[in-house]
Amino acid sequence: MRNPKVGLALGAGGARGLAHLGVIRALRRHEIPVDMIAGSSIGAVVGAMYSANLDIEWVEQRFRKMLTSPQFAESGINAVQGRVPDKKPDFLEWATRYVRHKLVLNFSDHRTGVVKTERLARLIDSLLPVKTFAELRIPFACAAVDLQTGNDVVIDTGNLVEAVTASASIPGYLPPMPMESGLLSDGGVGQPVPGDAVRQLGAEFIIAVDVSVHRFAPLAERNIITILGRASEITAARLSQALAHRWDVWLHPDTLDAHWTRFDLIDSLIAEGERVVEQQIDTIRRNLRPTRGVIGWLNRRFGLA
Repeated sequence: MRNPKVGLALGAGGARGLAHLGVIRALRRHEIPVDMIAGSSIGAVVGAMYSANLDIEWVEQRFRKMLTSPQFAESGINAVQGRVPDKKPDFLEWATRYVRHKLVLNFSDHRTGVVKTERLARLIDSLLPVKTFAELRIPFACAAVDLQTGNDVVIDTGNLVEAVTASASIPGYLPPMPMESGLLSDGGVGQPVPGDAVRQLGAEFIIAVDVSVHRFAPLAERNIITILGRASEITAARLSQALAHRWDVWLHPDTLDAHWTRFDLIDSLIAEGERVVEQQIDTIRRNLRPTRGVIGWLNRRFGLA
């Protein structure tokens, strides 16, 4: 008997993925090993940062510093933040949003994204302490999707900044990235929780962290942008739930149903990540025990048992 190799699959969800920090912190506190990580979108960002130095406290502080950085302001994330529910816009706010939406629609025939890829790349570059996969301390992979073929793409070698940027390129907001493996976009499109990607790295026991929305509140605004965003969130949540049975442990922290831009909720989201691990720690430990015989081998080798 031996302990299986543990893989952590960190899901997509924008700012909701800050819950990943709490999950990792709680797993470390309970001495649950993390031998390898795969991430989609924000999960790729968190996963790459942690894989670089295995210090979750450093990752958290780096995120907090980012929120007041010029790179974050330049990214335009706050500019697309949804209006807080039940807060009626004044005339100036309404007029500003109307003009902005009109401009977006007018440019939609000529542009592949609202924000240039370089802005996100600079932000991610400021977060990562290393620039290549070879410099990471544990195996790590980014999940992306090829818009040309519809196939999932797993990147685990080469330029780390480029790979994470491709994985986090939200369709419509950011242009897809032309790379050797295709025209790559947000990993959350095909793998909202990249369990298959971490299995490709060699994981035998998969802890999947789903940071999709739990409950969908009425839309505060109704326009093309918010409707498309809501449709994407519903698809991601349904797909994540449908695949949950394939992973050894499925963690779905309360993400406060936050808009993907709400990085200001960092404290609450980290706390929710810790809380969901505390709730399921007995199950994690029980399932992680080595299993003898053919059943154990099948589970470790193929994730079939």
